[in-house]
Parts: sequence; C-alpha cells; structure tokens
Amino acid sequence: MYSRRANKESRQSRNLQAILDLHTRHMSEDMMQVRGDLIYTSRYDDLHEAEYGREHEALHRLLGIYELLGAVTRRNLADKDLVFDLFPISIAACYERSANYIENYRARSSNPRFMHNFEWLAKAFENARQ
Repeated sequence: MYSRRANKESRQSRNLQAILDLHTRHMSEDMMQVRGDLIYTSRYDDLHEAEYGREHEALHRLLGIYELLGAVTRRNLADKDLVFDLFPISIAACYERSANYIENYRARSSNPRFMHNFEWLAKAFENARQ
C-alpha cells in the first residue's frame, strides 16, 4: 500500500515539475516576444504563405509548448485547473490567433493531427470558462 502511494506521489511530482518547466519556457523572453507578436500584432498573419524560415521556427516553438500542455492535460497527467491557472489568457488567445495558420499547415503538410492537442486544450479552456 505504501509503495503504491509513494509511486503515485512521485509520478505527480514529476508531472508537476514538467508543467512548471513548460511554464518557465513559456515565460522566457523569446517566447514572451513571440506570444506578444502573435496576440497583439499582425506579424504572423500571413505566415502560411511564406517559405519556412526563422519566424516559422519561433512560432512552432511556442505552439509546441501548447501542444505538449494539451497532450499531458488530455491524458490526465496534469491537472486541467492547474494548467488553466498557469496559462490563463494565452491558451485561448494564441489558439485564436494561430488557428488559420494551423489549418493551412495541416492542409499543406498533409498532417491533419498537427497541433491537435493544442486545439483540444483551447476548446477545453473555452468550455471551462462558460
């Protein structure tokens, strides 16, 4: 009995550390810049029409954080409320601003699952807010 509880606590601790590490990456100076540009400027609006380059890489790094958050939350490896508390505005705002890019990338790359965990997370966030 004790070892099962200890294993569960150890797993929860690792999962929490992973979420905190993602939050740290999310709050890094370069990701704050990309996130701000995505939400508040038109910098990435026509990115789907451009050759893959530096701006794509920056955007994919940011979207990848949300994709990982969605994957661990969807599989109940992270508490949904904790994720929503740590990323209160950016999940919905970044998804809304990147949805067209994601759809175009899916079609262009023949990868219909591109950022599907991020999409799930954004919808779960919206449902939780209602």
